Amino acid sequence: ALNLSKNTTGSGNMSIGAVALYCNTTGNINTAIGFSALGCNLVGSGNTAIGLCSLKYNTSGYNNTAIGSCSLRSNTTGCCNIGIGGYSLRSNTTGSNNIALGQKALYDNQFGNCAIAIGNKSLTNSTVSGNIGVGFKSLELNTTGSKNVAIGNYSLSRQLIANYNIAIGDETLLNNTYGCNNVSIGGFGNLTQNTTGSFNVAIGRSALSENTLGCGN
Repeated sequence: ALNLSKNTTGSGNMSIGAVALYCNTTGNINTAIGFSALGCNLVGSGNTAIGLCSLKYNTSGYNNTAIGSCSLRSNTTGCCNIGIGGYSLRSNTTGSNNIALGQKALYDNQFGNCAIAIGNKSLTNSTVSGNIGVGFKSLELNTTGSKNVAIGNYSLSRQLIANYNIAIGDETLLNNTYGCNNVSIGGFGNLTQNTTGSFNVAIGRSALSENTLGCGN
């Protein structure tokens, strides 16, 4: 099955599945289970890849954990990432210290570091560092906005490029696109209609629910 076919001095490796760890030469203590798991790994060590094409293109990245089909598939040199769920961190190449738990969590992340996405499609489109999304589709559409915290299903789900927002509760700041430095705690209506308003604080159910562009409330 061409497992570990090119291994020279690597030790402590385990591969199960066709072409798993196929290119490994000197990498150590890797575990690859599934077709083409860690297939292109050369010198990377301490990686765990379980699932079809998981960590497939990893070359020298180390201490990564990928569980699920195509999880961390494009990772090359990124280190210390955890991707659990189909297509989690699928596009990551050099980003490090990221955690993605859920299907397509942090899917588009390539270079971003230190991001946390927990929940299916959490931070799916994000490409930058330092965001935290917990909940189904939390920060789903965010691309380049950074230093945001979204906890709750659909929290900050439609945000695109805004920074420094905190949304705690289901659907908080749901429609925010460009508004920055907002705090919304309570869920189900808090700043739900806000799109570009900034520097607002809403605490409690339905607080500032109709605010769209207002700032400094």
